[in-house]
Amino acid sequence: MFPLLNFASPRQDDATGGEERRTRQARRRDCRGRCAARPRGRTLARRDCLLAGEFLPPVDFFIVNVALPSIHESLRARPSELQLVISVYAAGYAVGLITGGLLGDLYGRRRLFLCGMAGFPLANLICGLATTPPQLLVGPARQGLAASMVVPQVLASLRGAVLR
Repeated sequence: MFPLLNFASPRQDDATGGEERRTRQARRRDCRGRCAARPRGRTLARRDCLLAGEFLPPVDFFIVNVALPSIHESLRARPSELQLVISVYAAGYAVGLITGGLLGDLYGRRRLFLCGMAGFPLANLICGLATTPPQLLVGPARQGLAASMVVPQVLASLRGAVLR
């Protein structure tokens, strides 16, 4: 198993003991005691997938900030409603981060990562199809919640890969 997308929770990893980890490390060493080369293509692809998940929320936050003038013109939103678009996204993201990490530990990091990555474009679609400011506020709330499901899984997976 490649370490970057090992979505096992810490509790599951401790259940195997350190024996499995030691045998994997022994297999990676060649006859001179150096680490043998691992296939890099799949590992890099998995790392890129994780980093894309980490990259989406801040980029989307930036895009929404840049798009506020056009949202103001097209939806005739008041300045207070425009401020709510940003605040609702940030609130949903902040509120869900701890819960997203806990759910990743309970139900598996991979499952939460994939649910969040599927929910993020759906929330973007809701934002794109909104015709009134109140409809638009539903999308960023869902985007924030989807992002809060993705980011803890990415950080925990990368941390687990570094510590192995």
